[in-house]
Formats: sequence, C-alpha cells, structure tokens
Amino acid sequence: MYTKVIRALIYTLLPAVCIIVGGAAQAQTVNADTLQVTLPQAEDLFLKNNLSLIAQRYNIADAQAQVITAKLFNNPQIELQHGLYNGDSKKFFDTSHQGQEYEADFSQLITTAGKRNKNIQLANLNVQLAQYQFFDLLRTLRYTLRTDFFQIYFQQQSVKVYAEEINSLSKTLKAFQQQYAKGNIAQKEVLRIQSQLYSLQTEQANLQNRIDDIQSEFKLLLKTDPKVYVAAVYQPDGSTADTLQKYPYQQLLDSAYTNRADLKAPHRS
Repeated sequence: MYTKVIRALIYTLLPAVCIIVGGAAQAQTVNADTLQVTLPQAEDLFLKNNLSLIAQRYNIADAQAQVITAKLFNNPQIELQHGLYNGDSKKFFDTSHQGQEYEADFSQLITTAGKRNKNIQLANLNVQLAQYQFFDLLRTLRYTLRTDFFQIYFQQQSVKVYAEEINSLSKTLKAFQQQYAKGNIAQKEVLRIQSQLYSLQTEQANLQNRIDDIQSEFKLLLKTDPKVYVAAVYQPDGSTADTLQKYPYQQLLDSAYTNRADLKAPHRS
C-alpha cells in the first residue's frame, strides 16, 4: 500500500518539479534585458570603460613626472628673519631699519653629476616598470575577457541543445502519460521518462548557473549593468582552425620573450 502511495506522489509531483527547475534555468534569458555583444565589441567596451582606471592605478603619469623632477636642479632656500615687534616705532611687522635687526640665510644643495644621472636613470626605470606592469595587467584582463566570452558562447549553445532535448522529451512524456491512462503501458515507463526529463532539466539549470557565474565576471570587466543578460555573438568561419599548427613551438617561445611585458619588465635588485 505504501509503495503505491509513494509512486502516486512521485507521479504527481515530479512533473511540477521539472517545470519549476526548467523555468528557473531559463528565467533570466526570457525575462531579463539582453545585451548581444561580439568579441570586438566586448574588447572595445572593456578598453573604453577600464583603461583610464587601470592607467591611474599604476600612476604612469606620476612616474613620468618624476623623470622631469630628477632632471631639475634643487631650488635654493632663502631665509629672512626680523623682529615681530619694533619697540622704537611701536609697530608690529615693521620693515623699516629703525632699531631693527635682520638675519638672512642662503643655501643651495648641489648634486654631483654622477648622482644626478643615476637619479634620472632610476626615474626612467620606474617609468618602464610602471608601463610594463600596466601592459601585463591589460594582457591578463583581455585574456580573461576572451576566455569568459567563449565560455559564455559555447555554454549558451549547450543550453539551447538542452532546451531542444527537453522539449522533445516533454512531448514523449505526454504521449506516455496518455498511453498509461489508456492502460497500454506500465507506470514505470512513465516514471522512467519523467526521471530522464528531470535529469536533463537539472543539468540545464546547473549549466545556466555556471553561465551566470562567468557572466558576473564578464560584466564586471565591461562595466555593464549587472541586471543585463549578456548573449555572446560569434560566427566561426573556420579560417583560424589550423592557425596554431602553422607556428613551431620555438617561434611561439621567441614571440613571448619579445612581446610579453612581464618578461621585458626590468628587475630591480
């Protein structure tokens, strides 16, 4: 008796659970505003919205100003002292010579040519280091941007495949339920289809959650509205399928040493 009750509950509640899980997986795509963006558009948004902040973080302009400062000579210091109150003229801040005493000092710091040149070289080194750090960070963030873009694109394509399979299996389930109502098939066959449908919808929901996590990072790089759903638009033409095979490993390694900012950055001891 209890077995029949449990089967009846599963038969009644499982379709509702499947509908809820599937609806949750597609809710953001259906209801939220969608921003369709290609990879070049995403890179343009990234550079437009983040480049000035990144540059400001590394203070490249400040390092360049230090080079100008290092080339300048120190300003002379002149000090002039006199009494606050003149007892003879009965005046404060009296600048007349009547009964006043004045004291003047002059000082000038002179840096030797060798030390001055070293300061200039050190300032130039700081500029190069700031620039290389900036370009390395920019390269890393662009790599992250492109990785997120393609992960979003291919996982969104997988979601579409899941949707097609779920739609097809839902029709199959409906047909099985009709045949079960007529007594043509056993209830376990209906439950088997329901279980398969539930598994597909659960996998679709998990995949959508992974997309949402990647989108959070992607939208942070683009500085877009967090409420907007981003749809990656990409049309592969097959022209770059064998590009990597055209370049030998040593050529790629030499290119990295030539172009990577983190490898070119000067290291100060």
